[in-house]
Parts: sequence; C-alpha cells; structure tokens
Amino acid sequence: MGFGEEVVAAFLTDVLTVSRTAAGAPVDGIWIKPASTTFTIQACVQPAHGLQRVTGGRDMSSKTDGEHVDDVRVIYTSTQLHTRTPDYEPDEVTLEDGQWVVIRVEKWFLVQAVNTHYQVLVTRLNLGAS
Repeated sequence: MGFGEEVVAAFLTDVLTVSRTAAGAPVDGIWIKPASTTFTIQACVQPAHGLQRVTGGRDMSSKTDGEHVDDVRVIYTSTQLHTRTPDYEPDEVTLEDGQWVVIRVEKWFLVQAVNTHYQVLVTRLNLGAS
C-alpha cells in the first residue's frame, strides 16, 4: 500500500450500498429495464463545499431542463461508479437513509498512489413532488 492509499484508508467514513442497473431496451415495443445488482464500497463521504470548484464551474442550482440540485455530497472511493451512459443508468447510492444518484465521476490522482481513486458527486434522489 502506497502513501496515497494509506491516506485514503485513514479517512474512510462509510460502507455504502450501490445499486447498478444496465440500460433498458425495447422488447416488442415495451421498454424493459433489467434487474439491478447491488454491492458495497468503502468510501469517504464529504459535503460538497465550493460547488463551482467541485463541478468545474457549472452552476448546479440552475433549473435547466426542470432539474435542480439541492443537496450534494462528494464520495472518494477506489471503486469506479457510473453516471448515465449508453450501457448503464446512473448508479444509486444508499446514504443517510436515502437514495442518492451519481451525477459526476472524476479520476482522483494521488502522489505515489498505486490504485486509482475516484471523486464522485452524488445528489439526493427525489421521487415525485414534495
């Protein structure tokens, strides 16, 4: 274990459950969503301070396309999580007794690190009107 891994391991705060679903596909005109798989990850969960810096200058509070973000967390982990891609729905993470959806994933490089780590932004998943 290199110095970078020791630092990350020292700050692990949670064991989180992740739900991953492959992208659906139409079958005989009906959209079929595959079953989800679940697994756990070790992670360091932090509040997302300075969102403009964390998100590369993007304003996460703008209500573009009817969506907005009220609550964001940053997860540091050695497990690569997925945003929406042609092959996957965005991963969902169980955190603070709620479901959170992955909105951004970046590789997080550490000096002298052997393994790759990821900086993951998640936002609380809101279903329906509040």
